[in-house]
Amino acid sequence: MNKALYELVEESVTLDGRKFEIPAMIVYDVSDDKIQQYRSLYDRLSIAKQAAKGWLEKKTVNSIVNRMEKGLH
Repeated sequence: MNKALYELVEESVTLDGRKFEIPAMIVYDVSDDKIQQYRSLYDRLSIAKQAAKGWLEKKTVNSIVNRMEKGLH
């Protein structure tokens, strides 16, 4: 089985007019020239950063993002 990846940024607008950019990746499992399965993966922390409205929400989300990024280095 072969795999194919498709990376994209989806754009969306909330009901109150705020715009979101949602980084995503789609993984396809291909066999016999047919897609057998696919999975969509979204960057949930990026979505949370954009969705946070108040100062406490923003501070909490940014703290989580910073801790996650620190673990990558």
